[in-house]
Amino acid sequence: MALPVPRGRQIDILAMKAQGHIVVLGAAGSGKSTVAALRAHILADPRAPHHGKTLLVTYNKSLVRYLKTVAAEELRHVQVETFHSFAFGYLNARGKMHWRKVVSPHRRDELIRTAVENSGIAREAESRNLLYPMLLTLISREFTVIARAGMSRAEYIAYQMRRGGPLAGFGPDRVYDVLEAYRAIRDSGGERYDFDDMLSAAWEAMRDDQEPRMYKHIVIDEGQDFAPVMLKTLIAAVPSDGSVTFLGDVAQQIYGRETNWRAAGFDVEKAVIFEENLRNTREIALLGEAIGAMPYYRGVPDIVRPSMPVDAGPLPTLVRCSSKTEELGLICTQARNAVGTQNVAIICPNKRLARIVLSRLEASGERSCVLLNRDLGSWYSEPRIYVGTYHNAKGLEFGSVLLPFVSAEYMPDPWLVEVFGPDEAASLSGSLLYVGVTRCRRNLVITYHGDLSPLLPDEGGTPGKLYQRLG
Repeated sequence: MALPVPRGRQIDILAMKAQGHIVVLGAAGSGKSTVAALRAHILADPRAPHHGKTLLVTYNKSLVRYLKTVAAEELRHVQVETFHSFAFGYLNARGKMHWRKVVSPHRRDELIRTAVENSGIAREAESRNLLYPMLLTLISREFTVIARAGMSRAEYIAYQMRRGGPLAGFGPDRVYDVLEAYRAIRDSGGERYDFDDMLSAAWEAMRDDQEPRMYKHIVIDEGQDFAPVMLKTLIAAVPSDGSVTFLGDVAQQIYGRETNWRAAGFDVEKAVIFEENLRNTREIALLGEAIGAMPYYRGVPDIVRPSMPVDAGPLPTLVRCSSKTEELGLICTQARNAVGTQNVAIICPNKRLARIVLSRLEASGERSCVLLNRDLGSWYSEPRIYVGTYHNAKGLEFGSVLLPFVSAEYMPDPWLVEVFGPDEAASLSGSLLYVGVTRCRRNLVITYHGDLSPLLPDEGGTPGKLYQRLG
């Protein structure tokens, strides 16, 4: 396996200056991860006058594994890791971290439950007919939002007002009260951080750190999913004669819309726009463009509309199934038929559905299936069936992609609708759908049972056919 040879605008971006800040906004399929890896390779090359220790940082572990496999030669002088790995290592080097100080996700849930019960907010939720498990998930998600942005109480109140007011009937002060109670319980047990708090802790330590920087160059891939506090930390992590390169696609922003590269402190007059779609066929690109034109994308800044690819292929196939059982059988059969010559991805709306699909494949005797998640040990050189969620598939590409369960029952996520309302739920789930479609190089199959998700565009508003419809 190897990275593709750079072409077109990719070459121009690789030749950009090796000092200061660069922001590249690229469309899906433009090869941002390829450019990120090659850019890091060039900056770290010991033969170059500008060379220095270089970090390539991306958001999910699946993409780290992929890059380390396909670009092993190019990245031999480059450190490749997720931001959380970087933050942990940095805080540990500063004497502010060890594993016993980090709350595990399971332990975090236990402490949040205790804080919720002690605060009395659970009784209020019951009086409003908000189910207890939903309340816990809501509170947990809000803690993540606050940590990712590094919000104070006043900033969180202002954020909620911009968002449209109380969340599920609870004012921001009440949510922040529970957050402070959770932190107090956690700190009393000697557990200093959770994986969200590491973000602001790394920023605060880096901001006050006067020691020489470890890295001269940092390249950020999938930058649209980095919280503002993460981007600030990375900018501060390089010396004045170093460089920070940001590559991202706002259309693929799947963790909310709070990331703004301008507000993070990038010192650039304007971003470099990278419109070429080098991955998808024209037919898949047209469907991606139609998704980007849906109402839930309206008003989103910095959206890059890709240029249409020249290569043609089959229309995406949209299949209506009579039941969930029939749908499972169909997608497993399709995946087994396709995997002989190419990597195949089955991308699901949530982890539970992904595990159901994986179990069905394994029960059928399929030996080539791999769960696509943070624990993925390596990327395989031989064709495999990768099964995971939209989040797990970020930054990756596959010859064939199957998107099951694109039904109104699952998309938008009913929990998101209940808690955040239909507009924000459509925005978050619609971005996931865009990510899933644009992972595919050539053969795309979308399946559903019951009613089709309203997030998928109808052909009535497009100049030509978007799908081959079956069932």
